[in-house]
Amino acid sequence: MPLKRFRDIRFFERTEPDVFGNSMPHYAGKLYRLADPWEAVALGARYALKLAEVGFQTEGYHHLYVALSPLLPTGEARIADRQLEPWLVFVDVGLPLDSWPTPAEAQYAALAGAATQALLHLCRVHGYDATMVHEVAAQVLSAGPELEITRLTKETASYALRVSYKVPPHRTPAPVFVEYREKRTGRHGRIEALQLKDFEDVFPLFQSASVTRGRITFKPRDSFRASLRTRAYRVPIQVAVEDVLRGP
Repeated sequence: MPLKRFRDIRFFERTEPDVFGNSMPHYAGKLYRLADPWEAVALGARYALKLAEVGFQTEGYHHLYVALSPLLPTGEARIADRQLEPWLVFVDVGLPLDSWPTPAEAQYAALAGAATQALLHLCRVHGYDATMVHEVAAQVLSAGPELEITRLTKETASYALRVSYKVPPHRTPAPVFVEYREKRTGRHGRIEALQLKDFEDVFPLFQSASVTRGRITFKPRDSFRASLRTRAYRVPIQVAVEDVLRGP
């Protein structure tokens, strides 16, 4: 089975045993009330995309659905018996309702912890190396919405280039950063190149990069589906090398 990099982590809640005839889990928020449901969505995206950046891979599935459940002992995780599609995996994680926190920051930590428990369980069951999970879990907790994820890197004999972005709270513009190092002079700079209407726009907008005559040109993905997102911007995105080297 081909290896897959993660695309998303989502949070659900299980209200009844995972047996035939019972309903599948619903999105978290009714049993485990969320101070900010959209931040839970952003958290899952950050965690998954950071795992993809560092190269964490699984066999066949690229979506993890974490089902919070008061039916399991605290901290216990198990792969659900019923799975809907081969590209996703449901993992139930025991979390008592009486210990569910109210403050948004504490909920963020609890959700991140549940996702980590689910990921570590998958590592144990399938024999994956859990080192990257531990490293990314620490970054997700410490950085929160400020976590930066790499979209694109390029290095030649004359320069090194990196494009990174953030996954902000819902309906907040997503910043994209461009870093450039000129090897001949050792000069290095970084700027916020633009703000995206949706962080997912970074994927079709920044497919590849080239540097010509002092300008960095980012080529967009060439497909009809990509154009549905890129048409909201002036493409290709271009940035002057000197502007990056001067910094903000």
